[in-house]
Amino acid sequence: MKNVFLNSFLQNSAASSCSSQSSKLSGMFLSMYDEYLVRTEFNNIAEVNLNQVKSIVIVGTIRMIPQDVPWYYIACNRKVYKKSDNAKRDVAVLVDEDEVYECKTESCNNTVIQYLQSFKIPLDVQDSTGTLSLTLFDRDACKLLKTTASELIKKTGVENGILPDEFRALLGKKFAFKIDISQYNLDNHKWVFGVSKLTDDKDIIYELEKKENIVEVFK
Repeated sequence: MKNVFLNSFLQNSAASSCSSQSSKLSGMFLSMYDEYLVRTEFNNIAEVNLNQVKSIVIVGTIRMIPQDVPWYYIACNRKVYKKSDNAKRDVAVLVDEDEVYECKTESCNNTVIQYLQSFKIPLDVQDSTGTLSLTLFDRDACKLLKTTASELIKKTGVENGILPDEFRALLGKKFAFKIDISQYNLDNHKWVFGVSKLTDDKDIIYELEKKENIVEVFK
């Protein structure tokens, strides 16, 4: 089954006479195959639950990007917090006086930092069984949009609460999402899940949707 699927993938890939290139494609695809179809549990959206901490794979189409949820956050190495006006400011202030932020991680030790904006785009994703709320973070969002949150804000001037026109490119797109059900989700009964990885590879999605059909038939 796996070998047949791999052969099909290679035939549909851009042809190359270079054996090293073919070997590289094979390795990349086998890694994707294992990630999405072997090593990670597949769920229909209706099957997602808060029973345990784990990673799962779903297939869904992005139907909506909510406007009432922030689509970026202020970051250093991690999320940072706006420094209060009455707090003593570090001498090495690197940002405008009305936009001073400090990082609360141990490595930064509450110092004032040069901040940046990072994506955390809210997505409503749908399959044939239901809808799920996901959050798409910086690494994958930058790849899909071919820009950074900082660049997008500078270009368009939009802020949280207003969606950039560039987000329209995501609507109606189908992906296989690897998502994380975290301890935070369980403890807070929170039905919003972070996307750790995604792919729009048609062969991967096709095989996953066959699993969805099997699950629906035997319910």
